[in-house]
Amino acid sequence: MRRTSRRRALGIVFALAAGWLALVAWLAATLVGDGEVDWLEIAARAALGGVLALMVAAVIPPKRLQAVQRPLSGAIYRGRLPRDVDPELWRAALEHHRGALWVWRWLLPLLLGVSAVVCAVATFFLSGGPLGAVLGIGLFLAGVAAGSRIYAERRGATLDDLLVQLDERAG
Repeated sequence: MRRTSRRRALGIVFALAAGWLALVAWLAATLVGDGEVDWLEIAARAALGGVLALMVAAVIPPKRLQAVQRPLSGAIYRGRLPRDVDPELWRAALEHHRGALWVWRWLLPLLLGVSAVVCAVATFFLSGGPLGAVLGIGLFLAGVAAGSRIYAERRGATLDDLLVQLDERAG
C-alpha cells in the first residue's frame, strides 16, 4: 500500500473510532447520567479512543504480509533471516515493520507524557495529594516512555541488519 493511502486509511480509522466513542459517551451520559452532558469529557474520550485505534491499526500488517509474521518475529529475535525467504515479500514485511515503529518512537511516548502531566495536575491541584505521589506517577510514565523509545531504536537497528542480510542474499 502506498504511503499516502496508508495515512488516509489510518485517518479514517481514527475518525471512526473517535466518532464511535463520542456517540457511546453521549448516549451513556444522556441515558444513564443526570441529564447534563459534559462535552469536554466526551471529547477527551473520543480523542483517546481515536489515538488507541490509531496505535492498533498502525501495527497490523496488510493481509499479504500476515503469512510471514511468525517467521519474521523469530528472525527479529535471532537477528538473522531464515534460509528460504521470498526476498520481495520479506522486504515488504521488514519495511512495514520498520514503518510501524513510529508508534513506539513517537506516539506512545507523547501519549504517556501527556498522561503524566494530566495525572500530576489532577493529583496535586485537584485532590491536594502529596508531592511524592505526583513524582512517582510522573517518573513511572516517563520511564515507560523512555523504554518505548529505546525499544524502537533497538528494533529499528535489528530490522536494518535484516534488510542488509536480505540485500546480500539478493545481490
